[in-house]
Amino acid sequence: TPQIEGAVQGTPLWDRFLATRLELWRPGDERERLCECPWPACEGMRFLAPADLVEVSCPRCATRFCPRCRERHPGITCEVHLARRRGEADTADKEFEELVRQQCWQRCPGCQAVCERPHGCNYMTCYSEKCRGKTSFCYLCGDALSSLEHFTHFPYGLFENACQKTDRRNEENLPQATWGTRDWWTSVARDLTSWATR
Repeated sequence: TPQIEGAVQGTPLWDRFLATRLELWRPGDERERLCECPWPACEGMRFLAPADLVEVSCPRCATRFCPRCRERHPGITCEVHLARRRGEADTADKEFEELVRQQCWQRCPGCQAVCERPHGCNYMTCYSEKCRGKTSFCYLCGDALSSLEHFTHFPYGLFENACQKTDRRNEENLPQATWGTRDWWTSVARDLTSWATR
């Protein structure tokens, strides 16, 4: 109504109202389609295009894309394109998992991030964006560990590749845990600082 418009026009609330209306707006004619450019530099540039087009071009950046899925796949349908992408992703995922296995890396039980132990003991602390130093685990078996299990989980010592669940001392690809190097002391200092500030 005009009274509400007059009361909020020119304020941040009015700008938010207009942005919401723009976001919710759809063309009234079935022969038109609202398209949004996928190019990040265009910041969601929206424009109208005929509904029967299988490829459109952004008027701002000239990026060509499919108006249905917002990707470029000339000559094939969205469904075929998606199936091909899934196949490529599956292949890449399989190759990455093979690399993880070959390098004897371990996944964090909290966030599933792949972790490598270039130095230090088998008690790992994950510093991923999700865990932020609050998840500790065994590098050998992958089980989550409490701070009390830092020593009790490893019957042969922290630097032997054996824990309560598994003995991996004879695996050739698994590097021996090390201590006393400069990198090791740096990680110890970081862990102590993290522990002290919890």
